[in-house]
Amino acid sequence: MKVAHIYTAGFSETGLPRGIELEKKLKEMAAGRIRIIGPNCFGVYCPASGLAIIPESLEEEGGVGVVAQSAA
Repeated sequence: MKVAHIYTAGFSETGLPRGIELEKKLKEMAAGRIRIIGPNCFGVYCPASGLAIIPESLEEEGGVGVVAQSAA
């Protein structure tokens, strides 16, 4: 299955009708066809594969996994 990371904001987290509607439409378009990470998130970071939103991220694997939510 294909995956998209949407590195943006302005959807349902705003509480505004337009943002809520945009997120609803995005989910409807993707349903059953593509997995979505986001919007409004930093995304997935996997050093072993080089998968990171920031090109300068460390590439060395470690023994710790973290799932976090900052609400920043």
